[in-house]
Amino acid sequence: MVRRAAPESTPLAVTVKMSSCNERSRKTDTITLMATGAIYLLKLHGRTPSELRLDRIAEYLRLLAQLLGLENQPIFSDVRDGSVLLAAYVEPARIAAINARLNLVRAQPDGKEARPLRDLEDEMRRDGISDADLIDPTDTVVCRLHAANEPVMCSVCQSGEVDGEVTGVMGVDNTLHVRVRDLAGRDVRLTVRNLDLGRDLARAFRAGPVRLHVHGQWNRTPIGWLPDAKKCFIDRFEPLDAAPPSAVFAQLRAIPGNGWQKAEEPLLAWSDLRGLKI
Repeated sequence: MVRRAAPESTPLAVTVKMSSCNERSRKTDTITLMATGAIYLLKLHGRTPSELRLDRIAEYLRLLAQLLGLENQPIFSDVRDGSVLLAAYVEPARIAAINARLNLVRAQPDGKEARPLRDLEDEMRRDGISDADLIDPTDTVVCRLHAANEPVMCSVCQSGEVDGEVTGVMGVDNTLHVRVRDLAGRDVRLTVRNLDLGRDLARAFRAGPVRLHVHGQWNRTPIGWLPDAKKCFIDRFEPLDAAPPSAVFAQLRAIPGNGWQKAEEPLLAWSDLRGLKI
């Protein structure tokens, strides 16, 4: 083993393995470039690097960089075996900014800074990875990712509607994946095969509630019926009136002869009929 000090212009800690072989033996020499710095790890449980395609590892690295913040200049360090351990090097001066960003990710899981975390969980679902950890330089787990699909009790194929807010649109080919936060607060995932429709949905990102008209497989789960992320497709969508229920009932009560005029608390009566808690 030969150890060399890294030049000042190369702060990255890199391990390079050079293998040579002859008729009698195989020999592996390791050159380690030693440097000071901080390493953040994304640990994907239940997989080894040899079980993931190179493009999938590249996608995880891209989202890890976004999660740490591109302005903090994270640099690829290495991929470690065992579980899939993706290592990113950062300058020590950047650690405080990254930790502040990760605190914001935990405090505001629906915020802009947490979007790479949600996208990472989507990628994990594609690869059948249920759990992952983001580990900071002190070997502390600062973010836990969970992407296990709800168990399916039964399935049907039919057309339906999903009401909610578009919270994500992603894709690298003619198939796009759309994430929606429905009115019950659940994260619903759907597929789009039409690029023009996908572009329109991207413009609807966090622009208010929409109604998605879909067809395909619906699965019954412990949290209710949900469209299958890969087998339920969006046909079209339309924006919904964002007026609160109280304003809608005020309009209804203003109509002569409307039965809601007799209700003392129309909103409570409606919520009881719908089995909702408000």
